[in-house]
Amino acid sequence: MSDDVIVGIVFSGVAVLFFIIGLVLLKFYKKKRQRCSETVTGTIVTMSKERGRSETSPTGYANYHCGIYEYEWNGNTYYAHSTVETTARPKLGKQMVLYVNPENPEEILEKRFVSIMPMVIMFALSGLCLLIGLLLIIV
Repeated sequence: MSDDVIVGIVFSGVAVLFFIIGLVLLKFYKKKRQRCSETVTGTIVTMSKERGRSETSPTGYANYHCGIYEYEWNGNTYYAHSTVETTARPKLGKQMVLYVNPENPEEILEKRFVSIMPMVIMFALSGLCLLIGLLLIIV
């Protein structure tokens, strides 16, 4: 077996791995969307701040802010961290529609139709690796 065939097989295996990761991400998101089925209004009452790496910052680091929501479900008050981290400070008092899991009200989903970009990237990488792998095996 030539080196090109071996590399082609490896690329094809990586393609399958990326495809499986994409499917797992898609399934995870769909299940969470099914669980978080009830709507409530959440208000950003405070924020957390973390320092992390940033390619756009001249220092290589930036402060990332994450809003903390307060919302009520069945007469109880809950708090949840936003799943969106941003360098812009969240506006305190801002209200948003949250989707709550009625069986576990601490689990929320901020947006019903969040970006599926991670899944798209996994499927695209899968296709690219499969194409490269097949070309290496055939040629």
